[in-house]
Formats: sequence, C-alpha cells, structure tokens
Amino acid sequence: MRIENWQIRAGWNGELYAIGNVFGNPQFPAGYPIQTSHLVGKQCGCIITHSGSCYTLGKVDPEYEGRIPDPFNKLLSQLKEMPLTGSNRSELQQSNPPQYHLP
Repeated sequence: MRIENWQIRAGWNGELYAIGNVFGNPQFPAGYPIQTSHLVGKQCGCIITHSGSCYTLGKVDPEYEGRIPDPFNKLLSQLKEMPLTGSNRSELQQSNPPQYHLP
C-alpha cells in the first residue's frame, strides 16, 4: 500500500500519524484520504502502523515539505526498525518499492 500527498501529524500524546491519499488498500478506493493509526516503526523504507499496516510513502504534500525540509528522512530517523513478520513480509513483497530511499 502507498500513501501519496502525505504529511505527518502528532497526536496529543506525541504519537505520529500519516495522512494523505491511499493507493493499493482494498478497503478504500484509489486516492481516498486517510489518517493511519499511530506509527510504531519502519521496515525496508516503509512505515508500520499500530494496526499492522505497512505503507510506502510517495510524494510529500508540497505545503508540508515547505515547512519540514527532508520530511521522509526526518520521519525515518524517529522510527525504530521493526522485525519482519509473516503478515508484513508479504505486504512488503507485494508493494511498490519506496520512492525515497535511506542513504
């Protein structure tokens, strides 16, 4: 699954959430606006949510990127690396490669 036109928001308790337009999620039509459950980690350049979903991040919301330079790498630096499990391993194998890459 992929989120385009994304930005990150912090909840009242400091947890991070991704918002944007989702693609490849069978629960929503392509481009549907979503807010993820809170982010718990990263795997292979993808973000992992509390509900267990794994998302690649496409293009950043231009307004957000204007306020937060290099938002993808800043986000990944704040998330811990998660071990691959059976469910998210298959999701990662089926997803498109991330548009952004770690250095």
